[in-house]
Amino acid sequence: MSSSPSIAGAATTGHVVCVTEADSILGFYAARACLISRDWAKVVCQVNDDKDERAKKLANEGAHVIKMSLDHADHIKKHLLCNVDALVLVPPRGFDAVKKVKTVMDAIEELKMPIMMPEPETSVRGELKLRALVLSSCILAGFHMEQPGTPGSASAAAGSAAGAASLASSASSPAPTKGPHDKNVMKLWEQIEREVNHRCKHATLCRIGFPMQAMFALSEVMMNKGIMPLNFGEGDFAPVNLKDAFHGITMIACELLDKTKQPAKPMPMPKQPAGKTAARPMPTHHGQVYTLTGMQLVNAPKLAQTASQALEAPMPYRAVDDHEMRRILDASSGLGMFEIEEFMASARVIRAGKMGIRSPDLERLIKRAPMTVDKFFSENKNMFKPRGGRVVAAALLDHF
Repeated sequence: MSSSPSIAGAATTGHVVCVTEADSILGFYAARACLISRDWAKVVCQVNDDKDERAKKLANEGAHVIKMSLDHADHIKKHLLCNVDALVLVPPRGFDAVKKVKTVMDAIEELKMPIMMPEPETSVRGELKLRALVLSSCILAGFHMEQPGTPGSASAAAGSAAGAASLASSASSPAPTKGPHDKNVMKLWEQIEREVNHRCKHATLCRIGFPMQAMFALSEVMMNKGIMPLNFGEGDFAPVNLKDAFHGITMIACELLDKTKQPAKPMPMPKQPAGKTAARPMPTHHGQVYTLTGMQLVNAPKLAQTASQALEAPMPYRAVDDHEMRRILDASSGLGMFEIEEFMASARVIRAGKMGIRSPDLERLIKRAPMTVDKFFSENKNMFKPRGGRVVAAALLDHF
């Protein structure tokens, strides 16, 4: 495909990054974050459909777009992993995602990539260079597990405490109504995380919270009817901008390749007076779990109020049940079946008060405050007014 003109300036490194599922919403934002960062000499994007508008846009902005499915380990080894330093693994948007992620891990394992070795920073030979693997996971992955936190998480304790507080505040919310697949969606994300973590102990897991860009799915009903219908009950959540989330993920992938930021040996802990504990240095990203959320806790009525102020137009909140929410998404969102099930599963968890998590991980990674909800609506006024459109069109216009 064509690869001109690039939106990125001259690369500051010679590293190559590969992004999977770049023609999905999440993969598109991941790929654009890599293109913009200037940390990559080449951005390889695996897509399922090179005629998709997102794939075309990435190619025009300088990405090397490869049309292929993640079904065959041999093809993955030959076309995706060859000469790649870092992999941002965005899982496929379908109920066969676990199978395809397993195939990717098979390919990495068969090639004996450095990321699978005890010391992934070790110098490598030839084209077998992969030393960074970052999984773009989903915050839902943590809610199917028996334990509230995951070992290695930088914010598990804080997240579970916030979730408990939100659960108490949402006790009066309507009882969740399960759809045919929403529990499967949560289990699927858990299985993906377990597969990657089991096969590659050095992989970095990044759990992304409820995306602000999910509101693009409601742009048509918002601009035509002037309402914000949601089935979130009174549960709190901290919307995160995907541009911020993938900026953080891109930084992780790049820093994993920077030897100056990877200590050669674990530093011994200095002795401290009795009763005092020394502050540990920040660990490397290898094997870590990060929770990427915004810093504002809102509920559905507050979200609608914020949108009204930012859009300078009344946008009243309307509580709907799961049946009506699914009908709206089916009719006008532009989402696929799996993405609708993700939305519905998120709604169920929000209603149950379990997504009231406000993690500092993203702010620490990108070294600034993540975008606020009001700024998101202000920057995207045209997408929620008569010229607005479906999810794909909105993502293409979303300003970087």
